[in-house]
Amino acid sequence: MKQVYLSALFAVSCLFSVKGQQSHLFQVYYQFTGVTNLQQPERKSMVTWTLQIDSSGSSFFDPVKRETDSIYAMDMQAGMDPVQLLANAYQYRRGSGFQCYTYTSTGKMLVYDNLTVYYKYEEKLPLQEWQLHPDTMTILGQLAYKATTTFRGRVFTAWYCPDIPFTAGPWKFGGLPGLILFIRDEQGHYEFKCIGMETVSGSLVKSFVPDARTTTYPDFAKLRRLRAENPEAFLSVMAPGINITPTNKSGKTSLKQAKNGKARFNPLELDH
Repeated sequence: MKQVYLSALFAVSCLFSVKGQQSHLFQVYYQFTGVTNLQQPERKSMVTWTLQIDSSGSSFFDPVKRETDSIYAMDMQAGMDPVQLLANAYQYRRGSGFQCYTYTSTGKMLVYDNLTVYYKYEEKLPLQEWQLHPDTMTILGQLAYKATTTFRGRVFTAWYCPDIPFTAGPWKFGGLPGLILFIRDEQGHYEFKCIGMETVSGSLVKSFVPDARTTTYPDFAKLRRLRAENPEAFLSVMAPGINITPTNKSGKTSLKQAKNGKARFNPLELDH
């Protein structure tokens, strides 16, 4: 992966197209590791995310999921047989369905996430209140400064670079006087680490979700918890009027499954 270490002046100038030339954007790559299952903390989830920034805002997404969703959409449009679609289900599930987009003009973030089907909701920016510290660290050859925040049940330490003057970062993080290059919660369960930066031609990626149910963050978070702690109730919400009972691998009703789900549940946001 190409790594480009930019001066502040060049980082800003890359966002504006010169008349007669193609527009550019600043693209950042983050390696994510997360403990999503508290009963198996050694089995960490890993994703390489892409953050794109230009003067209109930013896009944060998993390029693997973008590709698999595009393949699914093309297969659907081509009229693929339902049996074949089912056979391809594993391929379609690859990658993380989480995406978020910020808009400079409105000061809002639009979030898409997947719970069997896609949901979308808006968040008002900034989402975090930061405390700045004088501590420094060098990351990818850039001088970064320390900042801390408590956000939705977790305490985070971030390292941001004022020489790359974008108030952006991975996932829902932002609002610091420089690009966030590294962030981790105090338990060490979740971490985003910048592994590269470059300028590319083109414009921001737009949402690649054709249909999504509109909701609010609190309602989405409660539904996410319900899926983990009470799968039967979750399925009733997703398919009202249809009686569905979760079972184990042998086909027997599994009450233990719901209890284990509660014990495993460890989302990045803990406030609901």
